[in-house]
This record gives sequence, structure tokens and C-alpha cells, in this order.
Amino acid sequence: MKTKHLLGAIAGIVLGLAGAANAATLRVTVTNNQPTGGLYLTPFFLAFHDGSLDFFDLNAFASPAIKALAEEGNTAGLQAQSAGFDTGVVTGPAGFPGAPVLDPGETASIRLTVNPATGRFLNFASMVIPSNDRFIGNPNPVAYMIFDLLGHFTNIGPIYVNGDEVWDAGTERSNNIGAAFNAAGGTGTPERRRIIADPIMNRVIGQTTLAGDIITSVPETRHDLVATITVAPVPLPAALPVLAGGLGLLGLFGWRRRQTA
Repeated sequence: MKTKHLLGAIAGIVLGLAGAANAATLRVTVTNNQPTGGLYLTPFFLAFHDGSLDFFDLNAFASPAIKALAEEGNTAGLQAQSAGFDTGVVTGPAGFPGAPVLDPGETASIRLTVNPATGRFLNFASMVIPSNDRFIGNPNPVAYMIFDLLGHFTNIGPIYVNGDEVWDAGTERSNNIGAAFNAAGGTGTPERRRIIADPIMNRVIGQTTLAGDIITSVPETRHDLVATITVAPVPLPAALPVLAGGLGLLGLFGWRRRQTA
């Protein structure tokens, strides 16, 4: 192969490497830590963003997107709000028909390609079922930094969601009537209150889900773990050292050409 052809091949590899360096592959794993007879969680919506994406604020009224999530587990509104950022949904392996929720004790994961420059922080949201309008999520959009300013993974540890971080969206009366995934049926009663922390969910004890399970346990305090989220980088391909070697060769050939010029 002629030198210029080799240089062209190496240049192509280097350019491909430069493009790949702008993205990182992450594996996000979610576990429903509820015991048997505990609460279910709808598919987890994830958004990696630059710090500007605010899903909700405590003591403020819920947006239509949060209302849809908290009452129905519908993530379409949050997806629209997150346009331009890297997003994904972690679904359970089974769950209710047509709704792959995370059952008590279940774990599921997803692989996502994220731009470290625009995806430095993580937002998440999921409905707690069976309930009228309970959900979990982070009200502080910069609470969980995944990449630092230089684009380096922060080695963030597990994110623990506890019982005192179950939020009441304030959009529907919490009487279990008309609650999504609840076998009780009926029609929910709309209300307009601000989002508050409301972990006391004893009213759902004894409720039957659409899967036929009876709720016998609910989280109530910060000592009761609801869910765990872990974020980890997927190892780079084994061929990466070869590409790095290509960078070195490109520099070497450039140096030799200058010397013979």
C-alpha cells in the first residue's frame, strides 16, 4: 500500500475515533426493592441532560407531563419535554399485560448512548402503583452528576430512592378509586394541590392490582427502600488500542514526511 493510501486509511480511523469520543455508552439498572406484596413501579423514564431539564418542583403545581406520569404512568409528556437530550425507558421483564412494570424485587436495565457534554446529569421518573397520583423522581435536576465538566464519568454510586421520596402529585384525590392498575375501578376525583412528600400510603394496604396481587406492604420512611438506580459505563471495545495506535502512526508518518520534504 502506498504511503498516501495508508495515511488516508489511518486518517479515516482517527476521524471515526474522534466521533466516537463524543459519546459514551452507559448501562442503567433499576431495581424495585419492595418486598413481596409491595408496590409496583411503572417503566422508568430516564433523561441525561445539561442541568436545565427540570421535571418538577416540590410545593409547586404538577405540569401536565407529571400529571400524566403520576396518574397513568404515561411518559410521553416527559419525553417531549426532554427533546434534544438522550433519553430511555427501563421496562420490567413481565408485569401487567401491555405494561411491563417492575414488580416487587425485579431488576431491569437498558444501554444508552449519551453525549457527556449535553448529558451530564440524570433525571428519572416513575409512577408508584396502585395509587391515584404517587410517583418518584428527582426534584433537583442537578442532584445526580454523571459526567464532570471534562466529560469524565464521575463513578457515581447507587442512587437510592427511599420511602420519604414518594411524591403526591396533588392532581387526583388519593382514595384508590379510579387509580391506574388498581382492580377497584371507578373514576378518579380531580383535585388541584401542590406536589408534596407524602410517603404514608397505608390507604393502599389491601388493594388488589390488575395482576391479582394484594398489597400488604408499603414504604413509609427514609429507612424503607423503594428503588435503586445504578449507572455504569459499558467497557470500550477491545479494538480501541489499535485505533490509538493509528493515532501514533499518523503522527509518525507526518513527522517523516516533514523530515524528507
